Amino acid sequence: MKLQGRQVFVAAVIVLGLAWIFLPMLFGDRAAPPAPLPSRIPPPPVLPVLAEQNPSRPVILADAVVDENVDSTLEIPAPARRIEAPRDGQGEAGWRTLPVLDESGLPQGWSLRLGEYSDRQEAQRLLEQLLGEGYRAYIRQRSTEAGELDALFIGPWLARDLAEDEQQRLAEQFGISAAIVRYQMQGFAAC
Repeated sequence: MKLQGRQVFVAAVIVLGLAWIFLPMLFGDRAAPPAPLPSRIPPPPVLPVLAEQNPSRPVILADAVVDENVDSTLEIPAPARRIEAPRDGQGEAGWRTLPVLDESGLPQGWSLRLGEYSDRQEAQRLLEQLLGEGYRAYIRQRSTEAGELDALFIGPWLARDLAEDEQQRLAEQFGISAAIVRYQMQGFAAC
């Protein structure tokens, strides 16, 4: 009997608790609106109205011929009219040319091939000596019927006449005869 009395007591407490919660909801004042939540949204910004602009096409002067005798509003400074300084003693005929692009769209380059060596240590020694003198030297390996050869190069230059100037300087200073060859980039191996 004690167990049944406890169960009745617990059931009565649960019913009274639920009544305490739900009776005010059912019979409470329905006319009162819920309290408003404060807004955190700022007011919209005030943007100034800009005047409508009339678009115009830009003036392109890339292919225009500039007549130096005609006074115009466009002034091109003298250094910007030429690509590079003339070679010594050659005047206007010595202006260097722009580099030519190859089939992949890259500028053609020129290098000086100093020699091909079967002895890797000899090629490395000469490379270090040239790098110590301030030359942009590099080695490329090439396979032949005779075996692997290490070719020693200096360069590259974008203009062939710069490579010719360097070839002449090497011949005068060191007595080295170098061949002018087209520079080729080495491919990168995929990782």
